[in-house]
Amino acid sequence: MVQTKPNELRAAKSVVVIYEDPSIRERAVNFCGQLIEEHQSAGLNMDWWSFPVLAEPAMAHSAVEKAAYYELLGAAQDRTLAQKTLDFALTGKAGTTSAAIITSVAAANPDLAFDFTVAHQKQAEALVDDSGKARFYQRLVGNSVDPAMVGKLETLRAALPEDQRAPIDQALASLKDRLETYPRLRMALHDWLAAHAH
Repeated sequence: MVQTKPNELRAAKSVVVIYEDPSIRERAVNFCGQLIEEHQSAGLNMDWWSFPVLAEPAMAHSAVEKAAYYELLGAAQDRTLAQKTLDFALTGKAGTTSAAIITSVAAANPDLAFDFTVAHQKQAEALVDDSGKARFYQRLVGNSVDPAMVGKLETLRAALPEDQRAPIDQALASLKDRLETYPRLRMALHDWLAAHAH
């Protein structure tokens, strides 16, 4: 998984490569080397982190830095690593960063993160304040485009007290809008690419 993030300390972009199997590292290095050569990105900075290193960030000099390492775990787009990250979030090792790890996973794998949270509802909800539980679920599905998520959110909404349903109502409205809009956008993009194909 290659995740590009703006680096606040340097003008250059930074690429964080998260891998689980050490044998993957060489292939990833070669792949990113080709990207740099093709795009002439001489100022690109690459950092290589294995899952175990990020999960046990002994090199962290502060709680803030350690939290940053933990949240990087959630940046993995690969579903296997994302699932492993979700499992890690409930081990207690990440402390107060656990909820942020789950929402970080949801950026690329919203449906996986939501289903995991519902399946481990008691443990996951213990990571957030009672008043913020509905908002937590809302953040998890912010990138979902799965029609099945409508029913899942409606089931969740029905189980919530009336005064806590507003965030779920907002999530449902946004999801339905995406489900209606995205197919049109994809078709428009397809037609444009077809019209401008050489």
